Amino acid sequence: MNALDLAEPFFNEFGLPALKEHFPEIVDRVAAGLLGRGSEVLGADDDFSRDHGWGPKFRLFLEEQDHQRIGEAVETKLNELRPTEFHGINLARHRTHPIFVSTIDHFFRHLTGSPLPPHNAHEWVSADENALRFAQAGKVFYDPLGQLTERRNAFADAYYPDDVWLGRIAFKLFLLWHYGDYNFCGRIARRGDGIAAVIAQGYFVEAAIQLAFLFNRRFAPYWKLLHWAFLLLPDLAPDLEPMLQDLASSSDLAASARVVRDICQFYRGILCDHGIFPDAKWRNFMGAFEIVEQKIRDPEVKLLVNDYFAPFL
Repeated sequence: MNALDLAEPFFNEFGLPALKEHFPEIVDRVAAGLLGRGSEVLGADDDFSRDHGWGPKFRLFLEEQDHQRIGEAVETKLNELRPTEFHGINLARHRTHPIFVSTIDHFFRHLTGSPLPPHNAHEWVSADENALRFAQAGKVFYDPLGQLTERRNAFADAYYPDDVWLGRIAFKLFLLWHYGDYNFCGRIARRGDGIAAVIAQGYFVEAAIQLAFLFNRRFAPYWKLLHWAFLLLPDLAPDLEPMLQDLASSSDLAASARVVRDICQFYRGILCDHGIFPDAKWRNFMGAFEIVEQKIRDPEVKLLVNDYFAPFL
């Protein structure tokens, strides 16, 4: 079982009875779920994830007045009563995180920087994509008032407006060009600099995978979970994965450079398929600045997106 499978029975068999016994007055307006950060919230936890923080757990969400009045007492009492073992799992050995109690607003503000999804150009351009991915993840399993479900659904339904989406695509294309087409192929491989190749290849692969998320219109998690989540994408991943594996297994810089070129050409075809460009011809900077200048309509977004490129110019 992964942590998502354990969380709901842990709440139903321990958490809810404890609330009914010690805090019956809030049972009809408290919410519970496994939300937050960590591989277990995405369902990506495995045997190697269990060295810390893994195991049966949940979060409680109180209304603001209840949280101010008894939030600390609820958190203290539930952690005092928490069993040392559940379904054969030793919570102490796994160093499982304690039960946390907060409000819905405080939780999402702490996770993403705002209690609500981004709603204007500045907020979308500066949003933390990894945080937005985790805001959509996890599971709500007790919510009498429906408020936690409603808030989580608001984040689950949110995605970049078209102009911001185009801006992020443009920047990832620029990274493909910078680390791949321009530097890896044009300089590093020809010099035979294996260490620089490893560095460039990592950034190149990250950008290539993040582009796949953008074309699937899904938020990407941070680097450690990026490939795991990439393999679940319905589009592009089946075609791109063999090339990425060829790149990962290659020890020959010239062969690696050919794969880098193939991946760049793959995305030129995708740009054409999505109507961003009329053809799949080679374009300088992978067409990044053409997208910013010609495709993004909102002048505010265009100005904000240019900040993405500032460290490289």
